Amino acid sequence: MRLIILGDKSRYQFLRKIIDDENMNLQTEVLSEKNIEIMSETINNIDNPKERVFYFSKKLPLHTTLFFPSEINMSSEYGANDKILFFDEFPYRTAIGMENIKNIFKKNPEIDFEIILIKNNRKNFQSDLSNEEEAIEIAVKEYYLEKFRVKVVNFEDNYDFLFWNFEGFIKNSNIFINNLKELKNNIEIFFEIEYEMECIQIDEKLSEQLLDSFVKYKESFVNKNDIMYSLKKNVSDYFFKSDYNYKQFFRFSEELYLKYIDNICIWNKEKDLKKLKSEEFENRMEYFIEVPIIIGFSGTTEEDYIYFYNNHKKEMIEFKNKIKNFFRKELCKLIKSYIENKIERMENLLNEKIY
Repeated sequence: MRLIILGDKSRYQFLRKIIDDENMNLQTEVLSEKNIEIMSETINNIDNPKERVFYFSKKLPLHTTLFFPSEINMSSEYGANDKILFFDEFPYRTAIGMENIKNIFKKNPEIDFEIILIKNNRKNFQSDLSNEEEAIEIAVKEYYLEKFRVKVVNFEDNYDFLFWNFEGFIKNSNIFINNLKELKNNIEIFFEIEYEMECIQIDEKLSEQLLDSFVKYKESFVNKNDIMYSLKKNVSDYFFKSDYNYKQFFRFSEELYLKYIDNICIWNKEKDLKKLKSEEFENRMEYFIEVPIIIGFSGTTEEDYIYFYNNHKKEMIEFKNKIKNFFRKELCKLIKSYIENKIERMENLLNEKIY
């Protein structure tokens, strides 16, 4: 697939996200004078190498080409199977930008075209984010009225999604559609059974000795107003601050997730797993194991804590059971829901919904 990258100079910021080569001169003033082609694979015997500058990037999906025309060639004719991504940063819908769009459609009236609104792109606008938010809303509405498809993008976290809804890649792919249907069926029939079988190993690792260690006396407990909160944070630190512990208890869930999404995954798996760990697993665990009661510990010694523990044994047992139930049930629900969300997003792409 070939994406034509047009619009204002924010498109070169996108280019620099794709190419990480300190030896190349990637200054906007230099880039804007050239026709630049970025490919996902090295190709021999390229025609007319003097007319264009060729780069290669492993960050692109396979069989993907990005073409950045020079500033003087933006209104050229493009291929019928190309797609144009038109970049527009704050202030949006400038007179020059709208004139460029008009000229592009004069030469390419039937081309697949999408507006990319760049959000929070300049540090000097941090003090005036409310104006930018309002400007985005106005720009989106006006583009919609003109029948344009629009996507709002923040380069800091989701520029990869620019590749997702390329019509020729998804809509014409019967294999992809069939994989999506098969996944929906499999996740309903097999996922919970498969998770339960995989989780047996976690039950064995989650011994009573380990669970008891989470509620044993620590010097940091002295004069704590909320012991249950401290216990929760200790558990979270144990699983998520240590790579070894994390892999011991969560690798199976990551592998199961990757297995299920393998045939529909057109996003960055590495970033997805990082998000799954920090935003999903960790946050959900802290929320789930929380015991909704505030218990203060005013003692100063381990003997004081043992007395305190015996007086609150019911809450301590409840807390340890919550840890076990998180792995037995809650984590399964979380991953299944996360996959279902991916399925929904893929279906939205197939239905040409904007989000």
